[in-house]
Amino acid sequence: MVVTRVVALKDPTCTKRPNFVLIMSDDQDKYLGSLNYQPAVQKNFIEQGTAFEKAFEKHFCTQSQCCPSRVSCLTGKHGHNTNVTDVLPPFGGYPKFVSEGLNDHYLPPGEYSTDLVSQKSLDFLDEASESSRPFFFFEPPVAAERHKHLYPDAKIPRTKSFNPPVVSPPLSLMFTSTLESHNLLDDTYVIYTSDNGFHIGQHRLQPGKTNCYEEDVNVPFFIRGPGVARGAAVHHPTLHIDLTPTIFDLAGIPQRADFESVPMPVSTNSKPLEYESVNIEFWSRKTSEKYLATLLTNFTVDLRKNTYKSVRIVGPGYNLMYSVWCTNDHELLKGLMMVLKSCKGQECIYPWKTIHPDGDVTSLREAMKPRFDCFYEEEMPEVHFDSCEVGYLVEAEGPQIQASFRV
Repeated sequence: MVVTRVVALKDPTCTKRPNFVLIMSDDQDKYLGSLNYQPAVQKNFIEQGTAFEKAFEKHFCTQSQCCPSRVSCLTGKHGHNTNVTDVLPPFGGYPKFVSEGLNDHYLPPGEYSTDLVSQKSLDFLDEASESSRPFFFFEPPVAAERHKHLYPDAKIPRTKSFNPPVVSPPLSLMFTSTLESHNLLDDTYVIYTSDNGFHIGQHRLQPGKTNCYEEDVNVPFFIRGPGVARGAAVHHPTLHIDLTPTIFDLAGIPQRADFESVPMPVSTNSKPLEYESVNIEFWSRKTSEKYLATLLTNFTVDLRKNTYKSVRIVGPGYNLMYSVWCTNDHELLKGLMMVLKSCKGQECIYPWKTIHPDGDVTSLREAMKPRFDCFYEEEMPEVHFDSCEVGYLVEAEGPQIQASFRV
């Protein structure tokens, strides 16, 4: 929970300076039907505010993992500049938290952290209502264990993406009710989003959230408040790092020079965005939530490398993704293509033998051994065309497989 005070006025026509309430759910994407089980979100955000969720459809987290995503959200910077890129040491975690003994302070028996934080949140709003100064309030709620069985009859929808519902707490209803009871709701921007998405069976993957697919990175984003159109939708890609510049803009605070984004067009007076590409990145290994407990207790678990860079380009008539993984698999595939695009005879059947004449590589898996990395990166020529022709002309086909590779 983060609370602070802001001291600027955005709209001179407003009689009061705006407040801000940011609610961030955990692991909630747009595709698994969870919003259908959140009547409070439907009522207080989708109906009363602007949704960065439909035609613009594309609000992305910059990194699909808890701590890195939240840090980028609050700083307006990408993970490669905050250097908070993981939830485990050495690039994340809380060794200092433990070293200072803070993990020894437990709640008394019978108390639950979700209830305690929720009550303190509402108490803060009660206290803030008595002050003339505006406030910023950030609450990342977590569902209590007792909520696990709220929907015993819910079934995972068998759509093309195999989308299941995800339950989220109705804390937003308590916030809006408390704000309304103190006559603060009309002067407060209330924002709802998630740190990252989640997949359950999509793309033949076990449950998790660390890929650059839509289910993991495309998250809900709703905002309501002074000057925000009701029931509207924004038709443009945005990122979590846009959030802090947006709050600065709405509060009338000058933009910081080190911000790496611009305010979202949330109000009727906002300028339209001019960019169409967003950066999504990730560092770490790919693991299923099913095996996360094993990972935390046994660091010898062999997990697939999952560090990648990806760019999303969204505009009228197109929605594209390009990604590059740290394993440089594309270099191996380009090597394979270099052989197959001009192969002859047995080369077409056994292409790996042309690249590795000694026969120690017969598959992509074997070619991915680290000892071949330099070979593929430094010696394998790039596949390209010298010109576009309507028929096969060798002189237009770019580089051919090197003679030294041939048996």
